[in-house]
Amino acid sequence: MPLPLGQFLRQWRTELGYSQEQLAQKAGIGLSTLRRWEQGRVQPRLVELDRLLDALSLPLAERLQALSLIDKPRASQRLDQLQRPELPLEDVFQEFEPLPGRLLQAMRRRSGLTGQQAALRLGVSPSLLSLWESSARVPAPHQFAALFALYQADPEEQAALSQERWRLNGQAAQPPVSLDACEAQMQTLLALIRTDLPFLGDLRFLQLEAMLWPLAQSQETARLLLAEVYGWHAEWLHHRGRFGESGPYAQRYLDLMPREDKPPPLWTQQIGLLARCASNRPGKASPVRGFALWREALPTAKEAGCETAAYREMADYAMACGRSSEAFSLIELAHQTASHIEDPWPKQAANKIHARLLVEADRQREAVPRLIVASEMEECPLQQVYTDCLWADVLLALASRAEAAERVRHAYRLIETFALEHWRSEVDRWAQRL
Repeated sequence: MPLPLGQFLRQWRTELGYSQEQLAQKAGIGLSTLRRWEQGRVQPRLVELDRLLDALSLPLAERLQALSLIDKPRASQRLDQLQRPELPLEDVFQEFEPLPGRLLQAMRRRSGLTGQQAALRLGVSPSLLSLWESSARVPAPHQFAALFALYQADPEEQAALSQERWRLNGQAAQPPVSLDACEAQMQTLLALIRTDLPFLGDLRFLQLEAMLWPLAQSQETARLLLAEVYGWHAEWLHHRGRFGESGPYAQRYLDLMPREDKPPPLWTQQIGLLARCASNRPGKASPVRGFALWREALPTAKEAGCETAAYREMADYAMACGRSSEAFSLIELAHQTASHIEDPWPKQAANKIHARLLVEADRQREAVPRLIVASEMEECPLQQVYTDCLWADVLLALASRAEAAERVRHAYRLIETFALEHWRSEVDRWAQRL
């Protein structure tokens, strides 16, 4: 059941760290007015609500939700106006053109450097670095050498970005690329993703996107294939722990896919990535955003037969928001919907999230049977590390230190084998408790 508007506004205000006085001043409304809204005594006029939502800097999904909670005809009209239109394809292609500078940007982010940090180490201005990353300027040979050294570029990446070439697909004069060749290359990338072994994903994905990009502007089949490549690019970035980069690629997938009543399974994965990206932004973690994205997507997820994933994710975010009773209600819905699916994976995944909720609620003993069921599922190395951390928490609570230590050692072995360095700090936390 949706929250009343007053609770919705209060929740977002506290989530973003505003006092009532601060928010009222920023939005240019009276303090007593804001208090009456949050208490549910009166509803704001649309112009006042707009000012408040602007002050909170809420994204479109949350603005739509706020409008849906106002029982007024004008609110319904505004809701219709704000529904996100399909982005014109020419705008999509202009925004997403796979230029060589994108590889420079990906290499920088892979190195964990901000633009200012990289510019400082290179001895250039941040604006010049931005011009390189937008492909508006080409670095000089000595600047390329400095960039490659700073980012620890692979020789293949260096060859793709050298001044003589400065194009992701080699020389300007090259034979036309066939869709069959692009499809084969994508299948190769998918096979590499599923192994979770390190490979030159930044280069390989951008090269494939550069091959498909001109074809996709005139061929619907190529456009759909490009969308799929964007989706798997987002998945790969997420598995490498580069959450901030995965969200834009997930959005590209959604922008290029046709609006269907029953979207493919990859659609659900991209909604999940956008929710995780919104919920895990450095310094701005907001599980409420993740919950809101899934709630908005729930009707379509039901049509696609993916509602169990939606309930599962919403339960996780609800617990992170401190709404434990709602979290446990949602995970029960995940179990119920998963029970009608022949594939055992959704049932096991629901048990895994359920175990996490129990751990968060300090009910570790109850989590054991859930984890046993969840451990039967085939997992990628990243998921195995996550499972090891859950087991370590449970075993420590049950005074099984030796078994917990073995779980931590197994997690470290996975990190070393599959280059999952972004998980090391999480596992270090459990190691310190031992």
